[in-house]
Amino acid sequence: MTTKTEYEDMKKVIYVILFGLLIASCTTPKYLPKKYKIGEVEYFDIEEFERIKDKKYGSYYLNKEDTVEILKTKNKEWYGDYVTLYKKNYSIIKRFYPNGIIMERGKTYYPSGFEIGIWEYFDEAGNLIKTEDMDKKYKLSYKKAMRKVLRYYCFSKKDLMIEIMPGNDRLFWVFSKNGKSKAVDMNTGKVYDASVRESCRVSRGKDGLDYIEDARKKNFETPQDSTNTNGK
Repeated sequence: MTTKTEYEDMKKVIYVILFGLLIASCTTPKYLPKKYKIGEVEYFDIEEFERIKDKKYGSYYLNKEDTVEILKTKNKEWYGDYVTLYKKNYSIIKRFYPNGIIMERGKTYYPSGFEIGIWEYFDEAGNLIKTEDMDKKYKLSYKKAMRKVLRYYCFSKKDLMIEIMPGNDRLFWVFSKNGKSKAVDMNTGKVYDASVRESCRVSRGKDGLDYIEDARKKNFETPQDSTNTNGK
């Protein structure tokens, strides 16, 4: 039979375990990048990069399956730092001047690769030059279009491909997954059943009437045409 003292001791052990689990859940994984305020200067750790990079390829790569992908690289003009968070469906893109000071940073949607949210641009001294809200480039944001598709058509965000495709006088958000596609008119917000053909051509599923023309034939330039880059 458990005594009162033993019972109290067991409670203390349980409290310690629960507290430890709470602390562990609140601890930010080391691979996650630090969050910076808008306009806050940031530096690329060149010394650390030189230490950890692959000598053959001149870059550092880490991939934790279903969690995160990290790529650090360099060329003659800048250092690059790319972090893709699979479960959050976005990549954090950062480029730095050769002196290590931040050049630009922002996010792209994963896996499609188009720019989202606030992007920041800096000069070589680390002064903020300008910011740009990529979500305001379109009359209907991808988030609002996606809510329509997720709510009414039972799509989930995981592995959801989102593309921007031009029409004769407008743009469409095209959502594809498991062989099914939905197109959302950026002007009206209307959702269509769609089938994605080769050469950037999409047609309505019900009557077959083409409402998105071949982008290459029309030479239609979009503000941000997306391809499946898998966040790399």
